[in-house]
Amino acid sequence: MYRVVSDSKIMIRFFYNTYIKAVKEEDYVIPKHKFDFSPYPTLEHRRLKFDVLSDVYGVLLNETKEGNATSIEIQDASENRIKLKLWGQCSTIYNQQKANLGDECKLFFIVVTSTLDLYCYCLAEVKEVMSELPWYNPSCPDCNKKPKKGIHDFFCEKCNKSIINPTLVYRLELLVEDSTGTIILTMFNDEVKKMTKQEANTLYDAHAEQDDNDEDYNPVPSLLQNVFEGKIFAFKLKIDSFNHDNRRKQTFTIVKVLDKMSLEVDYL
Repeated sequence: MYRVVSDSKIMIRFFYNTYIKAVKEEDYVIPKHKFDFSPYPTLEHRRLKFDVLSDVYGVLLNETKEGNATSIEIQDASENRIKLKLWGQCSTIYNQQKANLGDECKLFFIVVTSTLDLYCYCLAEVKEVMSELPWYNPSCPDCNKKPKKGIHDFFCEKCNKSIINPTLVYRLELLVEDSTGTIILTMFNDEVKKMTKQEANTLYDAHAEQDDNDEDYNPVPSLLQNVFEGKIFAFKLKIDSFNHDNRRKQTFTIVKVLDKMSLEVDYL
């Protein structure tokens, strides 16, 4: 995954079947820097937008502890003030690191977005169950972890054993759209089973049998297309450290599929 370090929504995704060809023209220059320092007004523009998550730095002005949370206020070089609230583990790590610094330390980094789990809600139409990646993953029948594929079987590192027939679990990538644009959401086994009322193994067997009798091969089972595509759902999404720290994948995990009416009443 390559993503431009800016407010641009340009993103390139690489799949197993992606064909790459060298570009000889010197006009195509891809920026290779990892940081994009932005002024304070840029943060105001990014408010409630999740395309780019920002880290901020400045002088610590005030600090208040509230149970398992810590509220801090910092000021940048232009004397703009920003209030942050650190919760749970993020608050604990901040206080521990600050206590270990001593009085002589003048510079202290507080990394917020890479240690904080974020949640948001989305009301959107599913445009496509994406087929670039498989709609299922193999898993160990004992620990449910994803085993590594070998030449003739799979191997679970956690259980330290070979697996001939791993259990299949759902892993869908959904392209969804609302009035602001499109985004890719990832839905895992439990939520997909609630929607399809069918185990991934069962659907895999039925889909394989159908493909044997169908000349037009479709990598996505028709059941998944019928359940999701063209329908509007309310999603609770989780943005974890994998999404925004490594910058490798601009997708969000579907934690729960909500009732559309309850979402509109409670959150919109």
